[in-house]
Amino acid sequence: MSKPLLLLESPWAGITLLSTSKNKDGDLVDLVIEQINTTAQKQLGYLGIAEGKKYSQVFPLSPELLALYHTVLDTRTPVEYQLCLPFEGKDIWWRNRCFMYNNDWLVVISENVTAVKKMEADIQEKNNLLQAMNEELQAVNEELQSANEELQAQIEELKAKDKVILAYKEFERLLETLPQLVWTTNPYMTAGKSMYINHRWYAYTGLPADKDFTDIYRECVPVAQQEALQEHWQHCMATHEDFEREILLRRHDGEYRWHISKAIYAPDTNHWVGTFTDIHERKRAAQELSEKNKQLLLINTDLDNFIYTASHDLKSPIVNIEGLVIALTKRLTANYSLDDEQNRILSMIAASINRLKATITNLTEIAKIQKEDTPKEIISVSNLLEEVTTDLAKLMEDKQVVLHKKLAADKIALAPKNMRSIIYNLLSNAIKYHSPERQPVVVIETRREENFMLMSVTDNGIGMAPQHVKKLFTMFKRFHTHVEGTGIGLYIVKRIVENAGGKIEVESTLDVGTKFIVYLPY
Repeated sequence: MSKPLLLLESPWAGITLLSTSKNKDGDLVDLVIEQINTTAQKQLGYLGIAEGKKYSQVFPLSPELLALYHTVLDTRTPVEYQLCLPFEGKDIWWRNRCFMYNNDWLVVISENVTAVKKMEADIQEKNNLLQAMNEELQAVNEELQSANEELQAQIEELKAKDKVILAYKEFERLLETLPQLVWTTNPYMTAGKSMYINHRWYAYTGLPADKDFTDIYRECVPVAQQEALQEHWQHCMATHEDFEREILLRRHDGEYRWHISKAIYAPDTNHWVGTFTDIHERKRAAQELSEKNKQLLLINTDLDNFIYTASHDLKSPIVNIEGLVIALTKRLTANYSLDDEQNRILSMIAASINRLKATITNLTEIAKIQKEDTPKEIISVSNLLEEVTTDLAKLMEDKQVVLHKKLAADKIALAPKNMRSIIYNLLSNAIKYHSPERQPVVVIETRREENFMLMSVTDNGIGMAPQHVKKLFTMFKRFHTHVEGTGIGLYIVKRIVENAGGKIEVESTLDVGTKFIVYLPY
């Protein structure tokens, strides 16, 4: 292969023409410098005769660089790379381009790009500086944004507080229209005071307007009450529980009058609102009522004792009278032939004695109901109803009574004898006061209604007029004299039901029928 023309000299570009040096196996092991210009020799730091020498003798040939050259030889593809080499006492950056020439020679052209590299470094440094400045400006902007948001929040808070203060002032104006004595803690210090009181305080107590709530409290509330009230107030302040106490307050005329003092905590506005309401007349009336109730209780107790004693003391004389009448009747009927009028008189005497005995028995029962505290049991209404219907079987058969049972609820906690008395009296009344115009029909129904067992007894009997319904449960009150009775049965039923915490109602229409409704608590 023939060598090309001599390479050009250039102060900016080093040019080197290389041939290959291979081993016996044909592997590239080095390069041989065929031609090299002065600039290239300076780049390599070799000032002797370089032509004909191996490249590795002039410049350290690293495995990476040798592999790069090998790639160009194998692929015939130009490559470009950069190196930093000492040149004339300075570190100089060189951009090297390596390519094949005439398919035999390897040409390496090196250009000094130090200025470009420096410019790039300057640009990068400035870019880094700009980036840092930009980040710093961004941080400052974020701080300003945060400060602005905080300022805006403070402005909104102040606006909201202004609205609350205006609303509180309006609230104070409304309090002036109330008839009660009103006080509030004052979180917004309107009028420069920590507590607000309406002007009724000054009119009521007669104190001057420069007195505050603490002054009024100390001067108008008895000292004996102040310590306990203060202790309770501190407790409510700590727990935010409602405050309520009865307090004596001195009026402008010097009279101490009872007031109910109430206060509640408003968490939304963090303050208390309290009122003083004059209850002096009401409290005095309550005390008078309490005294009257005590007197009535004593009277009722005495009356119950009298009834119990009287009924007990009357039994023996009545039994004696009954025995004497029976003996007299036997003697007369044995010795004399009595006419109808005489027999009728004796029968009337016997009937009167029986009514008197029944009345005494009922009075005794009433006294027992008043005095006894019979323990409750879980009982079955259906079982008790069977017992009562057995007792009344003869009467029901004589009157041809049709009885319907609709027992949706069965169990109830009550004294068995009391429940039996309720069923017996209501069912026997429904039978006794039947209408002669139709066959007696009685419906007994139970069901649960909220916290009560509801039991109703409905008949198609003679009924009663509306004006009689209100007096139906009065002791000894009877509206139908054609039926025997003492007028105590329904009174006993009402007392039993009310003592159990229930109630009894009645609906009746004359010549249609009557319905008794009993409510017994579960």
